[in-house]
Amino acid sequence: LREFEEGAASLGAGFWQRFFQIVIPNAMPGILAGSLMVFTLSIGEFNLTWMLHTPLTKTLPVGLADSYASMRLEIGSAYTIVFFLMIIPLLMAMQWVAKPRKRKFVMEKRDSPATPTNPSALEPIAGGISSPDGAAARQPRSGTSLRLVNCAKTFADGTRALDAFNLDVQAGETVVILGPSGCGKTTLLRIIAGLESPDSGGRVFFGDEEVTEIPIEKRNVGMVFQSYALFPNMSVAENIAYGLKVRGTEAAKRTRRVAEMLEMMKIGELQNRRIDQLSGGQKQRVALARAIAVRPRVLLLDEPLTALDAKLRDLLRVEIDALLRSLGITAIYVTHDQAEAMALGDRIVVMNTARVAQVGAPREVYFQPKTRFVAEFIGTINRLTGHRRQGRLVLAGGSVPLPASLAVGEGGKENLELFFRPEHAVVAEAGQGHLRATVVASFFMGDRTRLIVEGAGEDYLTIETKGTHSFQKGQPVDVLIDPGALLSLDA
Repeated sequence: LREFEEGAASLGAGFWQRFFQIVIPNAMPGILAGSLMVFTLSIGEFNLTWMLHTPLTKTLPVGLADSYASMRLEIGSAYTIVFFLMIIPLLMAMQWVAKPRKRKFVMEKRDSPATPTNPSALEPIAGGISSPDGAAARQPRSGTSLRLVNCAKTFADGTRALDAFNLDVQAGETVVILGPSGCGKTTLLRIIAGLESPDSGGRVFFGDEEVTEIPIEKRNVGMVFQSYALFPNMSVAENIAYGLKVRGTEAAKRTRRVAEMLEMMKIGELQNRRIDQLSGGQKQRVALARAIAVRPRVLLLDEPLTALDAKLRDLLRVEIDALLRSLGITAIYVTHDQAEAMALGDRIVVMNTARVAQVGAPREVYFQPKTRFVAEFIGTINRLTGHRRQGRLVLAGGSVPLPASLAVGEGGKENLELFFRPEHAVVAEAGQGHLRATVVASFFMGDRTRLIVEGAGEDYLTIETKGTHSFQKGQPVDVLIDPGALLSLDA
């Protein structure tokens, strides 16, 4: 029920609207089951008290039974109605008590990374959900800018979920929050949404408006949850219309907007279906339509493709990219999938253990990682450990010429640890490579063959070559590395 509540809140529903329209209908099976259990148990309790009572020791159930038996219906009915009416306030009170409260924590002073550089657009990806011609290029931007200032999060048990950092997101930009499970990326998204509050000193701005203390239902955000959080008690069309309904949109306008969303997502034939009759891909489209229908200032997506199979995930990734570009909406997309991040993001925020490791355009993060973690998390990276000698890195299997920036030693330190991507090395003709190695394993991947080789240095190296070439385990190969692609990375 919590996810349903949060889904309704993201669409603008207030506390009482969520309680009566979402909580009660979806909790009704449990309420009825509990009522039946209580009724069954009460019969046994009543029989026991009836047998044991005396004229001087009369309990409430026995008193009610006597009232009905003596035809004093007004007294018994009054008691029954009073007790029945007490149930609803009790349920409301329980819901209010369970409502999360904002907690403030004094933020530790830590150095935060500088505001990231300007965004860089990705190359166009063809296809999409009902997108106009040329949708791969962004349309005029309709979103709002987003700014986070010193945002950190410490939970009540002292767990540091997010270290303080700053981020500026331009209007209409898609920023992908990328990192392993538990790194704080969903916490960051929930702070932007208003489902979590940052520690003391943290501030969130939509455009020039500070929204730090504004609850999610008043921030005008659209949110697509990992589980989609679609309401089971409503049809597809009713789910899409819900945000418009709670905002007081006229019925005629609401109907037109729902029709637009159904057409945009190509799900018009599903409008009267129940949520449990939809496939994973259909649920994802409905969740997107519901979030976009209210014309949010910022669209937030929390790993929406995680539960889908690989082929459907690739298809919907293309559709989401085309949709975001055609709408020009500001979007924050959370994922642990590097391919999704590279395909969808104008910029990527790479996170590791509550900290932001790097912010940059996809190409920048991939080709110019700032740390070893970023390099290893995004794609495959090879490590070379050797000695610097006369402008070359000398290893067990040969030597590699160093780029000018690394050719001269600093402070007499001759040991070097450098990195390179698999695509920056090729298998050369015998005697033409920098390093001599032996094939450990060969993996045919259709358009390319991936080799794992040993003997060139301390670690195995991963090399990619054309798919038309085949290799055998134990086969000697010469490896030629692009010296300009060698990277020196911080730990």
